[in-house]
Amino acid sequence: TVAYVWLLLICLFQSVTFALHTVCEYKTPYYIYKTEEYGMVMSICGILSSVVSFGVGALISFLTVRYAYHRIMLVAFGISCIFLLLSGILQYFQKSLLPPDKTHQKEEKAEKAPNFTATLLTGEEFTLSENIGKPVLVNFWATWCGPCVGEMPAFEKLKEEYGDKVVIVAVNCGEKAETVKEFVDENGYTFAFAIDEKAKISTNIYPTMSIPYTVLIDVNGNLAEEFVGAVSAEKQYKIYKEAIEKVLNEKE
Repeated sequence: TVAYVWLLLICLFQSVTFALHTVCEYKTPYYIYKTEEYGMVMSICGILSSVVSFGVGALISFLTVRYAYHRIMLVAFGISCIFLLLSGILQYFQKSLLPPDKTHQKEEKAEKAPNFTATLLTGEEFTLSENIGKPVLVNFWATWCGPCVGEMPAFEKLKEEYGDKVVIVAVNCGEKAETVKEFVDENGYTFAFAIDEKAKISTNIYPTMSIPYTVLIDVNGNLAEEFVGAVSAEKQYKIYKEAIEKVLNEKE
């Protein structure tokens, strides 16, 4: 009986932890739940859950044996079943709920890229429609976003390799020009940086629930591919280069 009740409690609290973990992943942007800090927090939550499971399980087991409260066993069993069912349902829908963390290609049907205008760090105005005729790689990022900053060398390498054949612009989301300029000067990047201090472009024109978010626009002004998240600069360089080459080959 003691072992039975204890196992039920373990099942209950682990199910609750799983359910909360799934919900947290759904509500948490990509750039947060992929960080080491988030993983550490969830690990601590798992450890606390195990400790609580053991403690509460032991307590209820003691009460069950001492006072023969069979109703306690029934209640524990019922609650465990409910949370197991809920966590199972969440697990089933988890893939569709979580924000994508892989590069995915747009459908074959052409979709026009929404036009936008933004001010560059140089003071010039960048308008997407004025750059149609070349592949355009638009990246949405922020200096506080680790994966965003980590993939920046990939864009610099692409700029050096393709020059004027490909337009690369990194649209900063919600930060002041001074902050962006300091970051660019410190790292010596030479590709274009645009300022979107009120995040209107990334919110209204190219809405995304997470950054980094990058779109590749073909020579006809259609959305060719979009990329959510980033791994390493080296891997992102290869991913972007492959996509750009595909667009350039289609042009020929």
